[in-house]
Amino acid sequence: MKHTITLIVMTGFALFHAVLATAAENTFSVHNAWVREAPPNAQVLAGYAQIENASSQADAIVAVSSDAFEKAEIHHSEVKDGVARMTQIKSLDLPPHQIVKLEPGGAHFMLFKPKSPLRAGQPVQLNFTLSSGKTFSTHAEVRNAVQSSEHHH
Repeated sequence: MKHTITLIVMTGFALFHAVLATAAENTFSVHNAWVREAPPNAQVLAGYAQIENASSQADAIVAVSSDAFEKAEIHHSEVKDGVARMTQIKSLDLPPHQIVKLEPGGAHFMLFKPKSPLRAGQPVQLNFTLSSGKTFSTHAEVRNAVQSSEHHH
């Protein structure tokens, strides 16, 4: 009986510790991830999302990848002297307890050379690497222009 109680207490402690460790690892979440549908021969698509850092530590996305594309980068759009420009950025800061929005006209993911044509409704997996060494993934829905504009208004 004594051994059974000890075993139950030790098992409960191990499960509690595992839950705490999992909670610490799941401090980043992605909401409303989507990729804009493009014509079948398009070589570049854009991806958007809201990325939440629920931890008390700042971090940054330093790499993005997807098996559906040959290459992916983080970009920022801006209008300077009346000219719209997109520039690659090396990292995307994720301040503690904040949501960073990637949206048309601002920060976004540039997705180069799709390996197959993507149609509205299809999921695309995006993988992120953080400056802390942590990684996480999400699925983004491919949306056509009408779905995308309706969602933003």
